[in-house]
Amino acid sequence: MKNYYFFKLMKQTTLQFLDLFNNIKIAKYNSMGSITSYVNVPLKLSGKQKFYYWMYDRKHEKRLPMMAVNLVGLENAVSERGINKTIKIPINREEYHKTPIPYNMEFELVIGALYVSEIEQILEQILPFFDPYVVIRLPIAEIDNYLDLIVNFGSASIDKDIEIPEENYRVLSWTLNFTVNGFLLKPIKDTNIIHKIYLKLRDMRFYENPSLSGDGIYETMYLSGYKDENEKLFYDYEILTN
Repeated sequence: MKNYYFFKLMKQTTLQFLDLFNNIKIAKYNSMGSITSYVNVPLKLSGKQKFYYWMYDRKHEKRLPMMAVNLVGLENAVSERGINKTIKIPINREEYHKTPIPYNMEFELVIGALYVSEIEQILEQILPFFDPYVVIRLPIAEIDNYLDLIVNFGSASIDKDIEIPEENYRVLSWTLNFTVNGFLLKPIKDTNIIHKIYLKLRDMRFYENPSLSGDGIYETMYLSGYKDENEKLFYDYEILTN
């Protein structure tokens, strides 16, 4: 573990998960029950404490409704999912097969709003798509490849109502729990692939009859390997004089 490496898998997983909840809108109604406008629900990457700060203290922002996503847990899932996936990583113009290590990543999605109808609109634009899961694609530029991750919905629960006496209004807050079946990668070793070999051929008669004089080596061969368009390995060879 001495060599530095960083595939940004946790960061990329978080960003792809965050993207699931972009562009959610709610409708605003007047006293007659008619829709007056549609509002985009802001989405932030933060924990609950910072989320509450945005809702209450940053009064220059249009605050609610609002959502926030945060990675809250990480658990090894080898015993649960096993290691049965391989990806092809190009190294030295060859294909190097790599097995990612499965991890379950726990995420929270927090929703804050002033009205129950706004919470309901947001929930009904999220929950029906998890039937029973959603798949997100995780591109990994460092290995010129990608991973498909399963996102499972766990539960949704209402938080305790938060009273703000000085402003005289109530904030409704819900927390949704999700599990992403993610992966982490070990470092890739850029090993040198052998393409050329010098090979000495020995006359087998000297093994069968050790009494024969000489060392039994009668020629040296030079081999150079290459692959065709179908990835089939071939060798050119040349007999060298001793």
